[in-house]
Amino acid sequence: MRGRTAAILIAALIFMNAKQARAQKPAPSNPPSDYLEELALTDNYTLGRPFHARFTKDEQALLFLRSGAKDRRANLYERDLVSGQERLLVSAEALLEGGKEELSVAEKAARERKRIRTAGFTSFELSPDGEKVLLKLSGKLWLYDRPSATALPIVLPDGDVLDPRLSPDGKRLALVLDHELYVMKLSGKEGRGGKKKPAPIEARLVKVSKGGSADTPNGLAEFVAQEEMSRYVGYWWSPDSDALLYQSTDQRHLERFTIADASSPEQAAHVFPYPRAGKDNAVVRLHRVSADGSGRREILWDREAFPYLARVLWPEGGPPTLLVQSRDQRIAQYRRADPETGKTVLMHEERDAAWLNLGKTTPRWVDGRRYLFLSEENGGPELVLHEPHLGKKDGLKSAKVVVPKVAGFASLAHVDAERGHIWFLGGPKPSETHLYRAPLLG
Repeated sequence: MRGRTAAILIAALIFMNAKQARAQKPAPSNPPSDYLEELALTDNYTLGRPFHARFTKDEQALLFLRSGAKDRRANLYERDLVSGQERLLVSAEALLEGGKEELSVAEKAARERKRIRTAGFTSFELSPDGEKVLLKLSGKLWLYDRPSATALPIVLPDGDVLDPRLSPDGKRLALVLDHELYVMKLSGKEGRGGKKKPAPIEARLVKVSKGGSADTPNGLAEFVAQEEMSRYVGYWWSPDSDALLYQSTDQRHLERFTIADASSPEQAAHVFPYPRAGKDNAVVRLHRVSADGSGRREILWDREAFPYLARVLWPEGGPPTLLVQSRDQRIAQYRRADPETGKTVLMHEERDAAWLNLGKTTPRWVDGRRYLFLSEENGGPELVLHEPHLGKKDGLKSAKVVVPKVAGFASLAHVDAERGHIWFLGGPKPSETHLYRAPLLG
């Protein structure tokens, strides 16, 4: 990676991962009369900041979302890293053609879980070659072609569309539609209409899950995972784009809560399944399925002892990996899965008499042999590198501390396995966040 681009990458990782790093504008001692109004209009001076940044593969451009200083509707921008020029690629207003953004109940709930307060685009997917951008807005999908500067609507069946994501090779698209997980192929020629106006993309969907309903949804993270564990996705592509892991959830036995919108008393209240403290939780399972819907099998672990599926990984060069927890969250297991048989193997187990915290950026596989994880076994957050000996219950004999607790590790920013370095955010003072580089071997 070139030095200039590496510096930009680290800068981007800072604003994406370090919420504490942003300086808040201090309140004036004698505020003007419109100070409180300005706070509200600027969302405490946070609107207008770029977010969700993604580099193109050739490292020539950076795509990101940004709203106006007093406008919550975010648009898609591109910055040319060679010339330094910045331009608007797609605006939410243009795609809506002046209409009002409409959100389903499920979409509103998902944004609430993520604490999203902006409108317009809240995320996007960039294809590996950097030419295609998948956009979602007002329950609809578009595929933007950068070379032709064309946004094509993807024509989908009526229903509630959630969590659309491109496959790692950019040739397929997965999405959840009315509680089922679907996959569709992309031709690779979208947007290349020559002199003719490109036609909308007709979605030919293949359902890869089964048994989905409002009470038994597929491909979505359940309430506890989203709200308490910061896991917002319920399916994961394989690195070769030929298969997926997806979550199935059974919440038929959960209590029902009725929630009304006080701002719209004329609308009927909505009924939600809710896992109240001390009551039943949703039953979560994990399945592997090919992208064409064949070869479905369940990934197995002791769900009675470890009902919480906290993290799922299927990384390039590494195996499918599960982090599962006991309900009291005092025991956690890192398990490696065989996607062909569905069996899992214990790699190591963490225990704490009080509570085990979850890292948002860990575990992270370095290669097919070693992974990084957050540990508090020594009384503080440490980043540990573990090389498991599969089939042997040897605990963490082969583990090495990469970042000791004195460094105040907060989150993992970047891993450069080739050069043997990691970058992390943290610091000895909880009131400050700094960026550090450390050798991978500690």
